[in-house]
Amino acid sequence: MSTTPEPVGSLFVERARPESALPSERRRSAEGPSEGAKGGVFVVEVRLSEDEGFDSLLRRFNKKVQQDGVLAEARRREHFEKPSVKRKKKEAAKRRKTARSS
Repeated sequence: MSTTPEPVGSLFVERARPESALPSERRRSAEGPSEGAKGGVFVVEVRLSEDEGFDSLLRRFNKKVQQDGVLAEARRREHFEKPSVKRKKKEAAKRRKTARSS
């Protein structure tokens, strides 16, 4: 199978190749979660499989974005948060967690 990008609406989607055709390090990186909280880069990759519609592809993409926490992280980083505010939020979360468990 080829890996040429195909236009789907306004997105360019790469057709999926068989797993055996991928280099081992590429396969590992595609399976693992995106880098997160400490300044990593979020790259959400969804490959279009044979006979899959755009709606299904978009649904899988949205689910992956939600699971990786991309939007939550973007909202959290939208405005600068002072260290004192971060500390207070962390302490409040800790209090909530201990109140729930007891």
